[in-house]
Amino acid sequence: TNGEGEDLSETVSVLSGVPVRIAITGHGEVIREPDLQTYPLGSEVKLTARALGEESFRQWSGVLETTDNSITITVDSALSLTAEFSIPPAGTLLWQYPNANHNQALSEDGILYSNSRMGISAFDTATRTLKWRKIHPGDAHYWEGSYPLVAGHDALYIDTNETVQARDLATGSLKWQRPNMAGGATIAEIDASRLAAKIVDRLLVIDTRDGASVLSTETSAYSPFVVSSDGAIYTNQLAYDSLLVPLWPPATFAVDSKAQGTDGTLFGFSSQFVVAIDRLTGQRKWQVPFTREPSSLAVGPDETVYATS
Repeated sequence: TNGEGEDLSETVSVLSGVPVRIAITGHGEVIREPDLQTYPLGSEVKLTARALGEESFRQWSGVLETTDNSITITVDSALSLTAEFSIPPAGTLLWQYPNANHNQALSEDGILYSNSRMGISAFDTATRTLKWRKIHPGDAHYWEGSYPLVAGHDALYIDTNETVQARDLATGSLKWQRPNMAGGATIAEIDASRLAAKIVDRLLVIDTRDGASVLSTETSAYSPFVVSSDGAIYTNQLAYDSLLVPLWPPATFAVDSKAQGTDGTLFGFSSQFVVAIDRLTGQRKWQVPFTREPSSLAVGPDETVYATS
């Protein structure tokens, strides 16, 4: 206001109190209680450091040095602290979760799904807590060799000794199931709306929404199998497109569902050899001898092939 008149400024927020500044080194987070921008002098704030991934909390440094991950401090001035996280030495046991004879699948958000005689369960690897468990009915008729599969429509798809099931990822509740007829099935995701399933002597394409068969063909091939990015289905010895039309004649190797190169090369085993297969033709690109017949393969980020027997 002056002799020329008056003018109003925009409304502004004025913060009272002092800040508590938190820095983080490593992979972790800090939870404040209460979570405020500034704190009144003399007030208290609880700080909890929580490690993420494979790292562990190391210590607080700054105005307070302690290895306790949860601390309560009195705000008597502007404060600065650092929560330090570090990666434990290689081979350190991070945590363990009892689940006898379990077969597992890990989702992108870090939830570990298990299928075993003890039941079907979901375990949060970040918080190390059990999200849910569903006990199998009867006397554990579930095939020990079956694997859960995380796929589309927010569902966990599981093959058992008697059924193929879809369960809700968040709660474990049953969405649908269909009979296996006999023996365990093997399943793989084609896309969000379709699964490939090998049940007894038939290869099926299944609708993920209700479990209904979309396509079916008789086959002598058996698991394991893998589905490529273009929807082609590769079993041991045989390959099909997503319409179940054979791509190439029967071969003499078994592909491994965990072993696929970035260029689409399939890796498998035949007798006492590890083999690389051209997925378009079924021809061997190379083979190397192995001391015993391999049982499983894995491909590292640098395309190194690891084999176990």
